[in-house]
Amino acid sequence: MRSQDDVSALAGCRTVDGDVRLTGPGVVDTRGLEALASVRYLVVVGTSLEDLSGLAGLRDVRGITVAANPRLQSLRGLEGVRRLDGLVIAGNDALTALLLGNGSGVWGSGVMLPKPWALRRA
Repeated sequence: MRSQDDVSALAGCRTVDGDVRLTGPGVVDTRGLEALASVRYLVVVGTSLEDLSGLAGLRDVRGITVAANPRLQSLRGLEGVRRLDGLVIAGNDALTALLLGNGSGVWGSGVMLPKPWALRRA
């Protein structure tokens, strides 16, 4: 999805048996994706997003890559993820904190973050 119209076209979808790729500066908001609960991979690269709040319904995802999003200040919206096998966070210069889960825990096998990063658990 390279534009806001592409994001809007996925509104109401609960499951994607594949990847959801939000790419390019034309993606400015994730509102409308609240129903999305399960995807194979979520890729957010080079967008104009400030947060991921529209992804608040996401629970099950195999992997997440969030990279090169210059305006991204927070990963708000990913707090509900309960199953995650891999996470890559890189090149998001405005991102200052990484909060995982809402106290009940996120489990998975791998996390890659650039140094230095302080992880805080919500």
